[in-house]
Amino acid sequence: MPDQIRHDPDEWRLGFETAGHPQPEPKQPREARPRNSSDDRLDTPLFAVTAEHLSWTILALYALVTRLGALGLRPLNSDEAVRALFARDIAHRGLAALASYPEIGSGWLDPLRALCFIALGASDYSARLVTAIFGIVLIGAAFTMRRHLGRAGALAFAAMLTLSPTVTYFSRSTSSVIPAATLIVIAVAIVFALIGNTDTGKVVGLAVAIALALSADPIVTPIAAVFIAILILCGIWELVVGRNSMIRFRVWWERRSAQLVFGAAIAIGLFVAFESGFGRRSFLVSILGGALRAWLPAVHPDFRGGLDFYLPALGLYEFLIAIFAAFGAIGFLLMQIRSRIAAVALLWTILSAIFFLADPVHRPNWLVMMVVPAAILGAVAIDWIHRTNAWRQIRYPLAALALLTIYTQVSVNFVRLAPDSSEAAWSRHMLLFWSDPATTSLTRQEFSHAESAIAVRGSVFFVDQHPVAMWYLSDLPTADDIANAQIIVSPTVQPKESNIAESYDFTIEEQWTPHLAGLNAHSALRYFLTQQTWSEVSGNDVRVDVRSQTPAVVAPAPIATPTATPTAAISPTAAATESPTPTLSASATPTPAATPSSSPTVEVSPEPTPTPL
Repeated sequence: MPDQIRHDPDEWRLGFETAGHPQPEPKQPREARPRNSSDDRLDTPLFAVTAEHLSWTILALYALVTRLGALGLRPLNSDEAVRALFARDIAHRGLAALASYPEIGSGWLDPLRALCFIALGASDYSARLVTAIFGIVLIGAAFTMRRHLGRAGALAFAAMLTLSPTVTYFSRSTSSVIPAATLIVIAVAIVFALIGNTDTGKVVGLAVAIALALSADPIVTPIAAVFIAILILCGIWELVVGRNSMIRFRVWWERRSAQLVFGAAIAIGLFVAFESGFGRRSFLVSILGGALRAWLPAVHPDFRGGLDFYLPALGLYEFLIAIFAAFGAIGFLLMQIRSRIAAVALLWTILSAIFFLADPVHRPNWLVMMVVPAAILGAVAIDWIHRTNAWRQIRYPLAALALLTIYTQVSVNFVRLAPDSSEAAWSRHMLLFWSDPATTSLTRQEFSHAESAIAVRGSVFFVDQHPVAMWYLSDLPTADDIANAQIIVSPTVQPKESNIAESYDFTIEEQWTPHLAGLNAHSALRYFLTQQTWSEVSGNDVRVDVRSQTPAVVAPAPIATPTATPTAAISPTAAATESPTPTLSASATPTPAATPSSSPTVEVSPEPTPTPL
């Protein structure tokens, strides 16, 4: 054997020199433990929560609370009551009720509301539930536009719609503008999703969305004309600036013409069915009437009146959307923002604002049609700013504006629920949306008091067919004649009927049309903080008469049972002089003052039965 090599302990050695040194024994493999399926399931990572996911979750929860929470706190106004009565009639009588309301459009919203009445009962909450659901879907439609608006832009679009006082207010009503705006946004999202795609399902969805939007509210007709104008302007731009425009158009037509014809057929067929009420009214009369109502007033524009009506709400309620929409317009015009959706949103905002400001007919819910495209334009601006270093400075003013918007949203939707007619004339608190008559806070209490003051089977008569009174007294049968009714609802100038036990009058609805002439910095700040008006408020009074019950017939007094059944013979002379209810003694037979032998006798029961009421 060779000699073993010895080394000095202080000698440097390389790590791989192992000669003469004992090697460590190899470790024995451990016994494999049985797998614990429960631990494996609990340790499995499911989802990575990012800031975007958390933001969408918070917005979804906040939208559910602000749209579905306490829908019945605010009483129904006249327009809402008409819709609720129509849906209630459908729920009770089925499709036979459609013939009773030929002037009401929307062949699909009212049956949906009737289904809510069948499932949940007829109430203020169930009357607004359909619109509230569409308000939530409107926010969800922003999520489908992440690819075109950007992740930050889609989140900003959803946040602005969620916090908007205007969108929130009309989502908590029976307004058909919210379903129409929701379907328009869905149609726009589908159109952008079809770019470079030939999915037939999306084409069908686009056709259905267009048909439902057109039949939901007549105001969608001018919005459709706005989109046609946008297509024409974009086509002209492509012809002037683009290369090989005609060749690209011919290629597009060869690929998409069949889908275009197919989608147009579906949209037209559904629109005709819904607009004609499934055959219950003439389609041509309905479409011509709706077009004339929507377009004829705009022939004589009134921009001053439109600014006077819509500008206070845009400045005091929708300042967040207005500011960032202005940023988006500036960025697009300076060529800093280059996207198709920015161009469409800018043209949509400008053209819709021109139409609604020029139209001399003003409605507060039409403000939604200006807010939605402006929110898309503002979302494009926020996504653009989010990609720059300026976001570090912009985010703090943005958060402050969002907090002020939340304050306004809560005040408009959860604090000022209804006009209070008991307030002093110099200290009235109203909302800018109450230019249409709004039902006062006392209305439900007064009608409930009148209903509880009569018999169970009492009836009501309406001198004027006021929808609010008819809705809150809809549980009572309606009398054919005023003389047969226990409750009479009439104007205060109506003469009172006879036999009235209780009569009182109150203000059933109030309205306030604000004007810019009386608005200054002090009144604007005061209104923003407290919603105190700066002009006069008008109201409409009604009188409720509760008729007393029919007087009861006086019954003869009961007497004790005698030992022998007495018989009283009463002559005609005695009948004229004696009391109609004689008092009989139990011990002797009563003798009248004069009793001729030929006079007829009348048997009087000793225990008369009282006459029921």
